[in-house]
Amino acid sequence: MNLSIFFTLARRICAYGCVAWLFWCMPQAQAQTVGKFNADACQAVYQLAPSEVQLHDNASSQWWFVPYPSSLNQSERAVPNSFELRFANAEKFLDASNDTVLIRWHSKFGDALRWASTQPYLIVRNGSLVRDMNGNIIGSFSHLIAKARWDTRVLVEQTDTDGSEQLLIAPLRVEHAVSEVDKDDRVIPRICLNAITPTNQTFNNTVSATQSQILGLADTHSMGAQSHLAMMDKGGMEGVAKNQTWFLVDALSKEKIGNPLSVIRARGQVEIVQVFEHYSLIRIEHSEREVMRGTYLKRATTTSSRP
Repeated sequence: MNLSIFFTLARRICAYGCVAWLFWCMPQAQAQTVGKFNADACQAVYQLAPSEVQLHDNASSQWWFVPYPSSLNQSERAVPNSFELRFANAEKFLDASNDTVLIRWHSKFGDALRWASTQPYLIVRNGSLVRDMNGNIIGSFSHLIAKARWDTRVLVEQTDTDGSEQLLIAPLRVEHAVSEVDKDDRVIPRICLNAITPTNQTFNNTVSATQSQILGLADTHSMGAQSHLAMMDKGGMEGVAKNQTWFLVDALSKEKIGNPLSVIRARGQVEIVQVFEHYSLIRIEHSEREVMRGTYLKRATTTSSRP
């Protein structure tokens, strides 16, 4: 047999095999991406604004901080990033898991219902608004309390479509709940949330703050607990950065001019986990006393020294 003909046939067989392999793999790859962050699909299917958050673990739960979008105009703020939920059983909600909740939304996407039935969902509880010491809102904490998927046990008769927009209803089965789902909780399709690894953004700071105060906590029902998340009122523009050592302190005396803390007692220690422009997210490593809004923090002059 002519060797050139043999190698030509071999190359063709290899090429056809590779093409066939790619066609076989494409559906597999698409299946693997279902449920992952997809901003375009989020807006097209659900008409929601995508969310990008820095997710933090806290014991058995997960939290993130949502800064208040003060730079956005009123119409941009009005775009929702989550759904209201309703309990499928109108009389009583029985359990935190294995029960059904409903979400309703409008969509212009023709295949929205099929898409929605394949997606995982996150049930989120928003905490109280966090305000700075002047009373201005800086944001709020969100707590991931459960996950959910399309509930195939529940049959829903969809509303007739009017024009190009349709009203859709999805039954979701609650799974992996860390607490009982409440009527005020919200639902985020998983493709609408981009959970990124916490980063340490650098700022061109002009000052180096050594004193701060607690603005609010992620969960006011367990104030001062170990591994608890809180917000303090100094950020990257004041020289705050990860790997710094900050202590929870009691102020024993203050100077009259500018009220700096002059004599203090250390009551605990915190970890800087996320730095914003003018405030920072901290994790309480330990505390001898209850931590609340207004509690003082003091930065150590070196990583090994104590105040």
